[in-house]
Amino acid sequence: MSGLFGYYDPQHVLPPDAAEAMARAIAVEVDRSIMVLRGRSFAIGCASKGIYPGEGQVLTSHRSRRYGLYVGRLLGFDGDDQSDAVTAARTAFLDAPTPSRLASANGPFAAAIWDGGAGCLELITDRYGMYPIYAAGYGSAFLFAQQIKAVMAPGVVAAEIDPVALVLMAAIGELVGDLTPLRTVRLLPAACKIAIGEKGLTHHPYWHHDFGRMKEPAETFRQTAQRTGRLLRHAVRRICNVTPAVGVPLSGGLDSRVLLAAVPDPGRTPSFTWGIRGCRDLAYAQAAAAVLGSPHRSFEFDGGYLQECAALGVWLTEGQLPCTDFHVLPFVNHVAQQCQVILNGYAGDAVLGGNFIMPAWRHADRPQEAATALWRWRNGAVAETYRGSLLGPRLISHGWESARSSFIEQYVRSPGTTPMDMAMAFLLDNRVRRRTSGGTNLMRWAVESDQPFFDNDLFDHLAQLPYAWRFRHRLYVEVLRECFPAAASVRWQRTGLPAGAPFWTAWLSLAAHRLVRTTPLAAFQKRKAVSNFAGWMRGPLRGLVQTTLLSRQALDRNLFDPAAVRRIVNDHMDGRADNSTLLGHLLAIELFCRLFIDADRSLLDGQLTARTVPAESVNAEAIERSLLPYKDNAGLTAPG
Repeated sequence: MSGLFGYYDPQHVLPPDAAEAMARAIAVEVDRSIMVLRGRSFAIGCASKGIYPGEGQVLTSHRSRRYGLYVGRLLGFDGDDQSDAVTAARTAFLDAPTPSRLASANGPFAAAIWDGGAGCLELITDRYGMYPIYAAGYGSAFLFAQQIKAVMAPGVVAAEIDPVALVLMAAIGELVGDLTPLRTVRLLPAACKIAIGEKGLTHHPYWHHDFGRMKEPAETFRQTAQRTGRLLRHAVRRICNVTPAVGVPLSGGLDSRVLLAAVPDPGRTPSFTWGIRGCRDLAYAQAAAAVLGSPHRSFEFDGGYLQECAALGVWLTEGQLPCTDFHVLPFVNHVAQQCQVILNGYAGDAVLGGNFIMPAWRHADRPQEAATALWRWRNGAVAETYRGSLLGPRLISHGWESARSSFIEQYVRSPGTTPMDMAMAFLLDNRVRRRTSGGTNLMRWAVESDQPFFDNDLFDHLAQLPYAWRFRHRLYVEVLRECFPAAASVRWQRTGLPAGAPFWTAWLSLAAHRLVRTTPLAAFQKRKAVSNFAGWMRGPLRGLVQTTLLSRQALDRNLFDPAAVRRIVNDHMDGRADNSTLLGHLLAIELFCRLFIDADRSLLDGQLTARTVPAESVNAEAIERSLLPYKDNAGLTAPG
């Protein structure tokens, strides 16, 4: 993926080659260009694939004496799609970085700006944190990058595990708030301008989720569905106008098919699907592609792929995604051969659908009640029979309660006027940004990934609608029927019925699926799954699980109790329990430790090609001199 990196170092405590070390870490995954702006007390670097207009170009403003770099896609303001990307970026990041202006910036981006007048570094994240920025301190210095490995590259930040983060990963397979697997590295917040200077570090949030603005729409339900469809089509076309070489990873669900239906020319938009033989995703995606006219390719896989890709997946996601979520990894290079950008159905079920609208927190009386229900919903990987013995000496003092407290504290701090409002904000900023984004980060290794459901106009429209309208995908299905009837005619993997089927039939189908789970008809329901890790870990992945988790190297870390780990592995292998979810969490933790704590890169042999990408170095002092002001005839500041 494209990425920013750099530092603020007023007392020159970092190694002289710190920027070069960070650039080398980024260059392993980006093979286009690297730009580095160097000042007396800072460096700002950008590794860019050059896909989006303006990305990786030096921005300067004579008006504000500010300059810097950004990555990502930026559209015009207030629905103005004709604005030049560089002009929009200069306005948002340099000339008028006000909260309202930044909140209007539409697209996934991250920016690093030097304010010559104030003598400080500014980092700006987009509304939804689609381009994460990680940061660490070292004495008086501050390092930042869009990859943890680049923050660590200069060799001054200690590689120390964060016990609470690892307990969270074991329990729920995801992190919350600013946690990373390393105690010394933190994730910067979304929708924020962070200033670093002589006065230290200050956060300036410019936007937050606000579901409390909901009101009964003036339009009918059908009219609202039609408006939603128009906004979705507009969001997709905005991306296609900037990057015409797009493709769609197509599942049997709704999110990807509605995006494919919304592209200007599906016949010239390739689509791709992966899954196990006989699964609904393969069958229904192929049917959707045929109906919409998209050239389509299906990939069948079995568990053997993880034997080859597990370490690479952990390297790319930096220990923040379970190993059982790496399905896309074997196929990203095939996708990259046919397109530059994929339209990702990322969070469509959460934003347009009703996946996060659940009675347990929708009808909760108090935030604490909703928080407890949310934790119970997420916390199912570690069975009670293992909970009391799993944690080892290095984690036991923190315990499961520390993970639970961190989770609940993050929820309680979420904005909202009701527990349901807070739950939506919490899940979008944590589960979606920290877990769902994992597939996006894997994709970005080879191809850029864009998220139409996070178009500002579409998102703001949906955030004002009543929860009842989106509950159980009611509005989603109506949008398909009204605006994308061809896509609605294809079966939906969740119900097995056409997506446009009447709401009551879909509801009955879901109820029937739940009922047959414990009957001989359960095999029919299993076709919904795109993977079978329970079986694979007893078959082709048995060796990976046992040699990784039961190795002396893993057991001697004292993170988890050796006897408990052996019991978890053996219970699964012998069929006494399905521990595949927990084993996926533990694999990610152990492989992270080997790659990032032990610095054992041999696990990646043959999977990453070290590239020597020459960095274009720009003297920031020369930029500063070019921005020195004088008064022109109108009394305005202009370049000298």
